[in-house]
Amino acid sequence: MSGIIVFFVNFVFSKNGEYEDIDFKWSQS
Repeated sequence: MSGIIVFFVNFVFSKNGEYEDIDFKWSQS
């Protein structure tokens, strides 16, 4: 379930050009 949330968050922020930063933070969690 959490994987879907991470995907959604990454998808939304990717449009703002913050995909890599958000992906990194989620990976650190």
